Amino acid sequence: MAPKEDNQILDMMAEKERLSIEEVLDRVVTRLNLKLVFLLSFSSLTCLPWVLNVMSPSFAGDIRYNEWRCVSEECFVLLREAASEELFYSQEGLCGNDLVENVDFIWTTSKTTYSVEWGLYCGREAGSTVITSVSLLGMFLGMLVSTAVYDQVGRKRGAFLGALITLPTTVATALAPNLEIMLVTRFIAGFCIVIQFMGYVCWLMEISPKCLRNFNLLFVLFNWSSGYFMLIGLSYAVDVWRYIYYGIAGVYVLALPPLIILPESPRFHLIKGKDREARKTLRLLSRVAGSNITMDKVELVHKTQVQNFFEQIKDFKSYPVMLKETLTIMSSWFLLSLVMYGYFFTWGKLSSNIYIAYSVVATSELILYISTVPIVERLGRKRTVIAFLITAIVCNFIAMIDFQFHSNWSVELLASLVGSMAICGAYNVMLLLTIERSPTSHSGMILGLSNSVGRAGGILSPQVNLLYGMGSRRVPLALYAGIALVALMGVLYLPDTTGKPIPETPAQFMDLRTENDGKMSRRTSSEEIPSSF
Repeated sequence: MAPKEDNQILDMMAEKERLSIEEVLDRVVTRLNLKLVFLLSFSSLTCLPWVLNVMSPSFAGDIRYNEWRCVSEECFVLLREAASEELFYSQEGLCGNDLVENVDFIWTTSKTTYSVEWGLYCGREAGSTVITSVSLLGMFLGMLVSTAVYDQVGRKRGAFLGALITLPTTVATALAPNLEIMLVTRFIAGFCIVIQFMGYVCWLMEISPKCLRNFNLLFVLFNWSSGYFMLIGLSYAVDVWRYIYYGIAGVYVLALPPLIILPESPRFHLIKGKDREARKTLRLLSRVAGSNITMDKVELVHKTQVQNFFEQIKDFKSYPVMLKETLTIMSSWFLLSLVMYGYFFTWGKLSSNIYIAYSVVATSELILYISTVPIVERLGRKRTVIAFLITAIVCNFIAMIDFQFHSNWSVELLASLVGSMAICGAYNVMLLLTIERSPTSHSGMILGLSNSVGRAGGILSPQVNLLYGMGSRRVPLALYAGIALVALMGVLYLPDTTGKPIPETPAQFMDLRTENDGKMSRRTSSEEIPSSF
């Protein structure tokens, strides 16, 4: 009987089709259905609080230099000597005459902000900028730590830990009695929120087949724009800056359920040798997608690579091409973030009405994100990034033209708006390119390092706010154009990832680098482990 049973087992094995994780995902999910759309929508709640927390200082710390009035005789004398009342009640009139609050003037705005409450205006305005920089510093260090978190703990688990800590920290920000306490809470929030957001994005891309990665990115970007509108509406509706952070904490409650319910990335399970967990996730995805693939007839071929943090770093020495590409990607993230966050934190300077400025930005970016999907499908990842960067460079030069055709609209505002859209487009497609080019075994590390240097660029970007008040507005615009040009040169070196599978290991990374057809080698080494469903 024993030989007969052995022959039956061999016959069963012969009937199984040997597929990689990439091929299984491509067969399991071939098109969208209502269940998949619901799953994506539910999971995307995780990234909803991201933009609210990142952009909250623009509203909670806004300084309305045109909403104050004189109360002292000295101030009234200066007002009578001014060319006009409108010019006097401005930043120059308030700060240039060294007026003292509650002695020479009072604020007439109905909106209380921490900048006004703690006196962070005029000569102390840099203190408000420090709050943003400290938050971005937290993001920088958070992404450095995430290089180990994602590859050791998991994508989803890392994101859950980040969200779990950010929720009470956001409440603590609302309760901050002074600048010093707020710096601490914003640092911790920045540290954790970036781990949450990027962990979710990595998870989403790793469970996506090639045909849907571009589309799934749209869910992430749509929630980014939705966060803009939520923050604008919340800031407009409440008069006390602390309530803005209470509202953001409430949104975090929505971000936790997906991270509790959804399974871990099957790619992460396989690279760690956890076959059973990976099979469980793939079966669940198959049921949701309504796939007719029979998992019992599939033999999953994969390569286990359990490494610690230091062993992962050694791989960059063993694979110098991977090191060069990673450094190029990191530099691109730094430059793109420097320009992108520079735009984000200066929109209030480009229009007298902060709500109009950011509403236009949110609407334009929503249009951009929707249009990015067909653009990437048409041009591919790499050429789309290049096209966006060229657009950004041209727009920054156009923005130098002095022409005001409405009280709230100018050539600078419109050109800067298009330039901001282009930079955001390049940044987001770069995120997709980074994940697709990174081996699963090192994905957390490469994504974390790239994001960390991106946050470093973000730390420097708020200083652009000061350039608008210190000299010609053409200086930051020329700076943006030059930075975008340097980023363009780096992107030219990178290969296009359009239609190519995500490599599992550095060895497969090199295969994709050398194979013109973009298909992963089907050779099975002695380290490959067959896993039957």
